[in-house]
Amino acid sequence: MFVVGTAGSWQLETYLVQREDADLQAAAPTLVSSTIQQESEEPYMTRAVPLNVYAARIVDSRRTHDYVPATGPRPDFPVVTARTARTSEGTPQTIGSQGSSTAKWRMVQGIDEASGRPYAVAVSLSNVRTVVRRMQIMTIAVSSLALLIATGAGLWAVRRALRPLRDIEDTAAAIAAGDLTRRVPDPETTDEVESLAHSLNVMLSQIERSMAVKDRSEESMRRFVADASHELRTPLATVRGYAELYRVGAVTDPADVSAGFGRIENEAKRMSAMVDDLLLLSRLETEQRAATVGSDSAATARPVSDVDLTVIAADAVADAEARVTSQRFRVRGIDGPLGPVTVRGDEQRLRQVVTNLVTNAERYTPEGTEVDVRVGHLPGPDGRRDAVLQVVDHGPGIPESMRERVFDRFYRADPARSRTQGSTGLGLSIVAAIAAAHHGTASVDETPGGGATFTLRLPSGRTADPQTDQARSTDAHPPPTTH
Repeated sequence: MFVVGTAGSWQLETYLVQREDADLQAAAPTLVSSTIQQESEEPYMTRAVPLNVYAARIVDSRRTHDYVPATGPRPDFPVVTARTARTSEGTPQTIGSQGSSTAKWRMVQGIDEASGRPYAVAVSLSNVRTVVRRMQIMTIAVSSLALLIATGAGLWAVRRALRPLRDIEDTAAAIAAGDLTRRVPDPETTDEVESLAHSLNVMLSQIERSMAVKDRSEESMRRFVADASHELRTPLATVRGYAELYRVGAVTDPADVSAGFGRIENEAKRMSAMVDDLLLLSRLETEQRAATVGSDSAATARPVSDVDLTVIAADAVADAEARVTSQRFRVRGIDGPLGPVTVRGDEQRLRQVVTNLVTNAERYTPEGTEVDVRVGHLPGPDGRRDAVLQVVDHGPGIPESMRERVFDRFYRADPARSRTQGSTGLGLSIVAAIAAAHHGTASVDETPGGGATFTLRLPSGRTADPQTDQARSTDAHPPPTTH
């Protein structure tokens, strides 16, 4: 803007000087002629020269006559002769002032046609200088104001543009301090900064989930170590005790030695089963956490297929009948005739769920108890029909105060009987974990008339049609033998 103002001032000054030159060239001959005529008629009168605007020097054969203002700057005329007048050919030129004044004048020289006398007429450039100076002052003022406004607007725009970056900086500082829930506020712009903020928020969310998974993994490991150290203490003490008795010779009778080593073997088997169950629970929790953060590792680690719960129930009942004869097991339908009940899941783990539930009923019900394994469909909370498997026994049941804890690790309603039966206390915990991994639930209720009813509820793999299921069951899955 200063450059434009300077150029404008120069152009204005040039224009005004050219206009003064034109006026001077037009007025000089007339002004000199009138002055010479008036001087001859009225000597010493110089009214023809407007001294507030012009100054003149007229030369005759006797002397030089200067017509200049009485006060103020006076032009510093050069020597005016007929020769200099002819040489200049009426071209305007700039001259200074007498004395110390810096005022400038524009001067033309010429020869009066009537008298033949050479002359020089000058016009002051003070008006031009005044106008140009005002123009320069105005330009400086306007430029300064515009610069001030532009600086303020630029600072505001820069601050506004950098605000999202300051938000990102503040968010990074908060996260470095430990607040992993902090996110970058959505910027008001839709440029690269907005894209950066979105990408950072996505990254921060992933980091938060990863840290949560890491914390849960560490908690799971601590829990595994604590559970293992606590539950393995008793069987290890038993093994150590029998070993020390044998070492010091306290047990010498062959029957006692055989019994002692039998106990050592049983406790070793129980420890092995307990470690296997703990590792399985740890794997299930790891897969569940991986599914929570969207990892595909859990989904590809285990095969997923259509699984018929009716077939699994029939196999579990057949296995139980082969193991024991003190209880009676049978398979029934829940909501009608027995038929296929399909779910999407890991067949081996679903078999483990049903086996654990049947084994639990086998262990904790007295001889002669009837155990029903019921399979079918029931309405779910979202209005769709869920696949349901129930293990219903008519034994002593579980007190209501204990039902909420039966799926906890190492919880035993009857600890003494559990240990004599070789239970690890993890079977129902595994049931609940596998059910959760299949987006289902495991629960326990009282059986009408006495006993416990364990219910496994899973999302159905397809829309169930009881009539179609019955027809398919007759052709492909004949009902197992009931007792």
